[in-house]
Amino acid sequence: MYDDKLHKLKKHSLDFRVRLREHNARPKAVEALRNSLNLSRTFLVQINNLTDKDEIYTVKDLEELQKIISETTVMCTVNKHFHPPPPPQKTTFNLIICEVF
Repeated sequence: MYDDKLHKLKKHSLDFRVRLREHNARPKAVEALRNSLNLSRTFLVQINNLTDKDEIYTVKDLEELQKIISETTVMCTVNKHFHPPPPPQKTTFNLIICEVF
């Protein structure tokens, strides 16, 4: 009887547990995406600044990389998961002391 109830609870809570796992893994994934985006930007700047290009990468490759960087940047600015959480607000407490006679 209890095993059946436990099985039903696990079955019904599966979606919640999956979402919780995704929620817990999201900060690492977002940080990895930010790092990849920064590396891609740095690479693009450096490859464009090369004066002695051997044309390892075609113009089309670099344009495609720029397009992907731009699209990802727009997605990051629109999506709320990519913004750092707001700092906690400081709460001030007023202590009122009154004398009781």
